[in-house]
Amino acid sequence: MGEALAGQRRWQESVYCYRQTIRLNPNFYGGYERLGDIFTRRIAHRFYPWVKKDFLERGELDEAISCYQTSIQLNPNNWWSYFQLGNALSTKDQPDEAISYYQQACYRQAIAAKPHLVNLSWKFDQPRNPDFVIIGVGKAGTTSLYKYIAEHPQVIPPLEKEINFFSHYFNCGLPWYRSYFAPEIEGQRFVTGDATPCYLMFPQADQRLFTSCPSTKLIVLLRNPVDRTISHYYDIVRASYEKRSLEEAIHAEIDILKDATEATLMDGTYFRRSWNYLLNSLYVYALKRWMSLFPREQFLIIKSEDLYANSATVVQQTFKFLNLPEYQLKSYPKHYPGKYKSQPSDDIRQTLSEYFKPHNEQLEEFLGVQFNWS
Repeated sequence: MGEALAGQRRWQESVYCYRQTIRLNPNFYGGYERLGDIFTRRIAHRFYPWVKKDFLERGELDEAISCYQTSIQLNPNNWWSYFQLGNALSTKDQPDEAISYYQQACYRQAIAAKPHLVNLSWKFDQPRNPDFVIIGVGKAGTTSLYKYIAEHPQVIPPLEKEINFFSHYFNCGLPWYRSYFAPEIEGQRFVTGDATPCYLMFPQADQRLFTSCPSTKLIVLLRNPVDRTISHYYDIVRASYEKRSLEEAIHAEIDILKDATEATLMDGTYFRRSWNYLLNSLYVYALKRWMSLFPREQFLIIKSEDLYANSATVVQQTFKFLNLPEYQLKSYPKHYPGKYKSQPSDDIRQTLSEYFKPHNEQLEEFLGVQFNWS
């Protein structure tokens, strides 16, 4: 009942049900864990500042921390409680205290998937930077590629796909970020990485990543900007943040960008002035910024349409880029495909196609790659 009520966002009623569950069975670790999840509503350190302030004032984060601590006492092998406890502490601006819990979560998550690792020495005093980062772009197949990479037997994925360290949580510090990844493990060669698709466009992410992890390999998926823009719009609609029609939203952003120059498109002037439906599809300016720091050989540029049409070939290309041996996946499902209640009109697609044409031409010239987007 608590789970059903939570699904309807009837939080207080859900809390009551989980409290009753714990009263009836004080040793049921799952009751404490889920109650902590209800208090935090979502991954805690992802809260917007004003939501975070509200939760701190109500004391619910402290209750969540207590719940996760009890859950860990009752079931020390459950990685999720360690992870959420780390998130709650991060939300309370205690990132250093969160690190040991993230490390425990990383260890227990990994050995659940690869039991042989339990017999090896994990050297938490030797943390690692990610070997690769999928830096973009959103709505271009990044989740699918990330999950394909994670299936390789020599890959140990981080605690979660989108860590957002170089965009939103850089103030938590590099040790905090590294605790999301498996450290050096006795006698093991493995690859690990981050996949946060907002990095490519985020104005400071390139410099931050270069300063912290200069040798990390970077993977970029680029999708036909017309399709990506439309998919991005409907994604925001599904999240209930966008009330305008597609046509209204597109023409409003075209008006915002009407005076943009290459310099202002590169320096972040227009970032966050809107939902960035178009801005996030102007790939060339972000890539110029990133490639002014990182050498070209550290980039793997993938056309999203190739990933969809020839998944096995693109995945093998990616494994080779990461110096991983060949490995054949059993299947290549498409994760989180966009679904539209109605198809965009031909007029708006034509408007977008004409808008992106000169920018796409610059991209092809800059990379020396023909994308053949229409």
